[in-house]
Amino acid sequence: MGSVKSAFSNTFTSTGINQTRHRILLTVNAEVNILLPGYTVSTTVETPVNVAETVIVGSVPNNYTYFSQFDNPEEAAGYFFDFGAGTNAN
Repeated sequence: MGSVKSAFSNTFTSTGINQTRHRILLTVNAEVNILLPGYTVSTTVETPVNVAETVIVGSVPNNYTYFSQFDNPEEAAGYFFDFGAGTNAN
């Protein structure tokens, strides 16, 4: 005895230079009641099911820069414009 609810969701994640993975998931929630003589157990089970997945590929740029010490692009741009390319600010 029980009931099932489901909902669609999607996610976009980076998988490389100008590549994005798009996943469509169906999340299934099942509320299950197990009836035994003199005893009842209730539990909820949630399972994500991958409905579709694709990698969206864009063109690869001629130049690519990665600033690992910066949390956002504005910080990287500020550093670049304050100290210039190819100089060491340490």
